[in-house]
Amino acid sequence: DLESALLTGGNVTLGSNLEFSTDDIITIPEGVTVVFDMNGYSITVEDDFVGRPIVNYGNLTMTGNGTIDSSQSEFGGYGAINNFGQLTIENGTYIGNVCADGAAVYNREGGTAIINGGYFEACRAVSNDGAMTIYDGTFYTTSCNQTEDSNGGRDHWSYCVGSAGTLYFYDGTVTGVQGALAIYDGYAEIYDGTFTTTTCEHTPDGSASHYAIYVAGEVGETEAHIYGGTYTAAHKYAVYCGNDNPGGDG
Repeated sequence: DLESALLTGGNVTLGSNLEFSTDDIITIPEGVTVVFDMNGYSITVEDDFVGRPIVNYGNLTMTGNGTIDSSQSEFGGYGAINNFGQLTIENGTYIGNVCADGAAVYNREGGTAIINGGYFEACRAVSNDGAMTIYDGTFYTTSCNQTEDSNGGRDHWSYCVGSAGTLYFYDGTVTGVQGALAIYDGYAEIYDGTFTTTTCEHTPDGSASHYAIYVAGEVGETEAHIYGGTYTAAHKYAVYCGNDNPGGDG
């Protein structure tokens, strides 16, 4: 019933908690407009789930302060929403598993996303390759190069918020270990917010912690303007601009 309602469009209100398998992933097609009221309920996933419960090519607004959580799947729970269309998030909780190396909300190239509030947590809380505006929210990750999965692997790390598109950030709280905010391609304007790196259980001395904000062209040309905000680092620099990586204008 939920899939049918979302594909039809209009105002959709969730009436119970749901658990998704991979086959239950819902793709909202281009041209469909949906206001999805989570109504305080949750969408969780099975242990072997792979992906994100919602893929959007249409015009999707998330409200109702619910939860989309794929963290039960250690390696396949990338996050909550994969956006290729127009996405507005008013509130709610969006979670992926840190060992799945994904983003709770991934705004793809060509996509437009507006975040007015909510809580976001995964290996990367939010990834932006399109156009994104963040007015508020809490963004959090514990990922770093020492994060260990159940197979003993340790290659699960990311900045908490990463942008390679166009990003306007007005307020919010961004906390990571490897780093808080990374502008590694494209354009960004940062007006306010709190950006912090912390220590982790594996390296309490802070040696795995990097920068509260990192600006460098990893893959292309990068331009960023910072007009305010608070930047605090547990170990290395609070603000770091530039690098010597090949392939960009770092």
